[in-house]
Parts: sequence; structure tokens; C-alpha cells
Amino acid sequence: SLSTERVPYGGPKNASTEFLDQVERAINIQDLAGKCDAISVHLALTPTTKHIINEGFFEEVKRCGKSIALVNTSRGEIVDEESLLAALQNGIVRSVAIDVWSCEGDNTNQTIRALRVHPNVFPTSHIAAYTLESRRHCALQCADNVIAAVEGRLKEVEQYITKPSA
Repeated sequence: SLSTERVPYGGPKNASTEFLDQVERAINIQDLAGKCDAISVHLALTPTTKHIINEGFFEEVKRCGKSIALVNTSRGEIVDEESLLAALQNGIVRSVAIDVWSCEGDNTNQTIRALRVHPNVFPTSHIAAYTLESRRHCALQCADNVIAAVEGRLKEVEQYITKPSA
């Protein structure tokens, strides 16, 4: 069962203070691993964050006697997929919701194929930004760009123009 007493939090130090009485700041990823029943990952992919969720992370979850649910909607390479598959097979991770992979569109990667068909993995498409509002904004921006080009305001739209290579 999930505890509602205090939620470990690994986000920015300057985050909203509205709910500070309900959160506990995690010092590092291993600290977070030992305190959570579920982890939702929202990170940019950088050299520091690549494979931040890895074998060591899952070992810390195991050491703490936990079995976690994991959600990764950030970037595929944030999670070491081989370690994730092993953690699923060993019961360290009880379920995964994921919409990103380290090798998008690569159907030959055996680890990703195994994850996609695992009964406790819920893969979805990476389309969170594909909302009615975002599509409307894109359509309006496209129309504005066409108007600007027709009116000769190319400086405004030249970044969107594909130029054939020589």
C-alpha cells in the first residue's frame, strides 16, 4: 500500500513551496530508491542523467526490501533497459509504464523487445504533447509562417524552410 504521510521528492530546490509539509527531499537517486513505492521520471538526458536508473539503483531498491512501480516518460536512455528487465524478472520492479526507449524504432534490440512484451510493462506512444491545444497552436503557427513567407517576411520564417543541399 502507498503511504500518504510524506512523499520523497528529487526535484528542483526552487520548486513551489505550497506542499513542502507533504514532501521530503531526497538527497540523491539512491536515497530516492529506498523511500518510494512508485517513481515517475522526468529528466532531461545529459551525461549525468544517462542510465541514472541503473543496476545500482535497483540494488538499492532491493536492499530496502521494496518492489517499485516505475514510470519513464522522459528519455529512453535515462533508464538502463537491461537492468530494468533484470529488475522486472527478479520482482524488484513490479510494473513499468514507459513511452520512451533508448533505440526508438529499433525492432532488433532484444532487451526492448523483451520489455515490450513483458506482462508487467505498459508501453505507450510518446505523444504527451499531442493534444488538441498543441495541434491547434502548430496549425496557427504554420499558417502565420505561410503568410509571412507570402508577404516577403522571410527573416521570420527562414528557420522553418528546408533548403536543398548543393
